Amino acid sequence: MEVDPSPSPSPPPPPMSTPGYFDPESSRLREEYRRYRKRLSSSNDSPMLGTSFSRFSEARALHDGSSIPRRPNAGLLLEEVKQEAADYSDIDGLNGPKLLDGGSGRKAARSTLNLVKLEDDMPREGETTFTAFASLLDSAIQGLMPFPDVILQFERTCRNASESLRYAAIGKVRMVEDKLMQQKAQLLLDEAASWSLLWYLYGKANEELPEGLFMSPTTSHQEACRYVATDLTAQLCLRIVLWLEGLASESLDLEKKVRGSHVGSYLPSSGVWHRTQRYLKRKNNDSNIVKHVDFDAPTREVAQLLPDDKKQDELLLEDIWTLLRAGRLEEACELCRSAGQSWRAATLCPFGGIDLFPSLEAMLKNGNSRTLQAIELESGIGRQWRLWKWASYCASEKIAEHDGGQYEMAVYALQCSNLKRTLPICTDWESACWAMAKSWLDVKVDIELSQYQTSRPEEKEFDDDMNGTQLGPENWPYHVLDQQPRDIAALLQKLHSSDLVHETVSRACREQHRQIEMNLMSGNLAHLLDLLWSWLSSIEEGQNVLRYCFYDFSLDNPNI
Repeated sequence: MEVDPSPSPSPPPPPMSTPGYFDPESSRLREEYRRYRKRLSSSNDSPMLGTSFSRFSEARALHDGSSIPRRPNAGLLLEEVKQEAADYSDIDGLNGPKLLDGGSGRKAARSTLNLVKLEDDMPREGETTFTAFASLLDSAIQGLMPFPDVILQFERTCRNASESLRYAAIGKVRMVEDKLMQQKAQLLLDEAASWSLLWYLYGKANEELPEGLFMSPTTSHQEACRYVATDLTAQLCLRIVLWLEGLASESLDLEKKVRGSHVGSYLPSSGVWHRTQRYLKRKNNDSNIVKHVDFDAPTREVAQLLPDDKKQDELLLEDIWTLLRAGRLEEACELCRSAGQSWRAATLCPFGGIDLFPSLEAMLKNGNSRTLQAIELESGIGRQWRLWKWASYCASEKIAEHDGGQYEMAVYALQCSNLKRTLPICTDWESACWAMAKSWLDVKVDIELSQYQTSRPEEKEFDDDMNGTQLGPENWPYHVLDQQPRDIAALLQKLHSSDLVHETVSRACREQHRQIEMNLMSGNLAHLLDLLWSWLSSIEEGQNVLRYCFYDFSLDNPNI
């Protein structure tokens, strides 16, 4: 029986042409373009999607990565978001999500909607601030609130709005928008500072010194307070100093509130020079390192501490300077004691730790302290005061000669009005203005107290031998007196162009809010109003130019 031969196998069918969309080479190109967010040419469009892919691409332009382009109005934006969501739904059945960035189309659309909603939830402080200002001003006009209280409320409103903008949107908006919000927050903070100055100069009532606080005989501090309360220039300096210290104190409180940390968070005895002590115990012989660890050793021996101890000391002095800048003398002294440098606290608060600032607050805090009175009954009024200032002056000069710490030099220079040694670390306008105003106030007080001092032969010999320094009529070095402004206009001029101030200070004088503050300090309200009017007029003029250009364009193109 014959068996039919098996039929020969049929040849394999010719390979089907693979669409360009599934071409491996095309996939590689798509991956490259996808990585850098470039669009493929129309030749690579999928034949399965037809024209729907181009429609999807247009909708895709709304959400590209993490950016959301601006649209003319919210209606168009919402319409495009809806269109994008609909396009994602249309291609779900064709594995569309796998073709687009490897993620879920619905999730991407939902992310877009969430981002848009987040932008709408951002605080609109402009409208809130404007409404609050209008309400407060209306209350003042109707006599329901005194104007000094209105000024304080203006300051608080600006400060609250600034804090809300600065910290409410952290991590919730894009980088560019966050930067713009930070700038707006800083502008509101600057405006709050201007309102605060207006209150200190024109809203703060004159304080009457209670006669019950004056002892008999009076002390140099009590006479200083009496002088500042009656002299207009000294009172102006005092209010400027209080204003700037208040701003610095507010800044410290805000930093502590936000970051949870504060200046001067040191471990106990962190100011003790332990490394230098251990180095000396090993009997190392280095002429550049001190041989003793008492507080006067670096100056007396013309030597240095070990670098680590010196760095730690400078960090401590930087925090002390920050606290003094904020008017927190008591906290600065407590920081010195907790760091193991009680001797430094004694140099900041002499005469038993009383506050020597010539203000009513300091006078009330000191009370009827008999320490200074007992000292001055023996040596004369103001004599120990001047001796303390001379010691501070010598310390600041010695530290400068031996290239000591900048902050230590500035701390002691501040106590004796030595602006040459104080201003190098004042790298912002407020610090420089504070140092000048405080220095000028101290010199005016010293000149006033000099009339209570009786001359002694040994004192004259001491003055003649004090480092060979040429002394002025108030027993102060001439070059220290020459550093002081003669009036408020001279102080502001020094901020503008003095060789002593940092370049950032001179540059800050051209800022609008600084010009407002300097006009308030000089009392030139007429010039301030002219300045404000010129700024507003320039803005209005710019808007009018835009309106005119648009009107002219409309006439040339009537069909638009």
